[in-house]
Amino acid sequence: MFKTLRIRWHVSLGRLLGKLRRHEAAVSHFRVATEIAPTYPYPHLSMGWHLGQLGRYDSALAAYDQALRISPQSAYGRVGRGLSLLHLKRYQEAVDDLKRSFRLQPAFEKNAKYMEALAHSYNQLGQTERALETYFAGERLEPQRFEFVYGAGWALLSLEQYEKAETQLRRAVSLEPKNANAAYDLARALYYLKKLEESREILRTVAKLDPNRVDTHIAMGMAFRDEHKFRDAEFAFKRAIQIEPTSSEAYIQLSVTYAEDKRWEDALAAARKMAELLPSDEYTYLAIAAACQELTRYAEQIEACNSALHLNPASLPALEGLAYAYSGMDKYAESADAVKRALELKPDAPYLHAWLSQAYTELGRPEQAEAELKVLETLDRQLAADVRKIISEKKSIAGLH
Repeated sequence: MFKTLRIRWHVSLGRLLGKLRRHEAAVSHFRVATEIAPTYPYPHLSMGWHLGQLGRYDSALAAYDQALRISPQSAYGRVGRGLSLLHLKRYQEAVDDLKRSFRLQPAFEKNAKYMEALAHSYNQLGQTERALETYFAGERLEPQRFEFVYGAGWALLSLEQYEKAETQLRRAVSLEPKNANAAYDLARALYYLKKLEESREILRTVAKLDPNRVDTHIAMGMAFRDEHKFRDAEFAFKRAIQIEPTSSEAYIQLSVTYAEDKRWEDALAAARKMAELLPSDEYTYLAIAAACQELTRYAEQIEACNSALHLNPASLPALEGLAYAYSGMDKYAESADAVKRALELKPDAPYLHAWLSQAYTELGRPEQAEAELKVLETLDRQLAADVRKIISEKKSIAGLH
């Protein structure tokens, strides 16, 4: 009798303290209750919940595990465990436990908090379609809950369903006009739908809400660039770099902008900065190579292409860049070797056979040049005829690619 009274006393105090949000004190009383009656699941469940409120998810998980050892069919134990696992970024386990709790207690599928946790777990696992289904299910429960409306919009955007994403994200912004994430994603949807002016206007709003948000300025720059407003795009990307000097994405987009504007020295400088920030990224060296090609700095182009090939031996653009650079330096044997390597990756590419036939011609190997032209005729008769004409006039066709 005395033992039962003690348990009730500590459980009652724990509940009262919990209502007062005094979670640490509540945990103390529930812990005492577990020591008095270790096979009674309720104190373990309650202790797990309050530990979760304190952000001590490892300890919360341990409490839920103990409750489930005592009562394996406890839906509350299973859902609490799932929520703890979500915070511990163990997303697949979180999904498994949350779904199991729904089977044990179907009413949990009408709990917005639990549905949101399940959708978030799916998101983190990259299971976007399942996340979308879950967000929509949650939205049917609570149509005005921002997390469901925005989550569904984000998922639609990720699935490249841009028109539906626009509609959903407009709703999210109407629910929380000052939410920078929702506004930014709406601007992205509009960008993909080619509604560039409206996209930029929304991005300006996002910049006011969060002035130091780098991706906003990058997105604004991309919208300007798509309208060939290169100076405005440059300013936006440089603003992003000013905020975050190590933003590789900003340098990538700046380099692309300079390239489209034919500002090759600037493109090269931005690409070299990219290589400092992303030394293991193939694209950075391809960007350097492209700028060097336009500047006829072939030795540097070769160096950049070799760096790209070191990272990815099957890089077709790098092999093509090598072939072009060697051809520009009149090193046709090396150019032919690069083209042959490219043909191993893309044997049915007409332009590569055309390129190789010209290299053989420059090397004084007419039989091999003719063999390549015969292959080319089976792939593209018109190109083969053009190549024969050019070869007869002794003109380089490296630019045909």
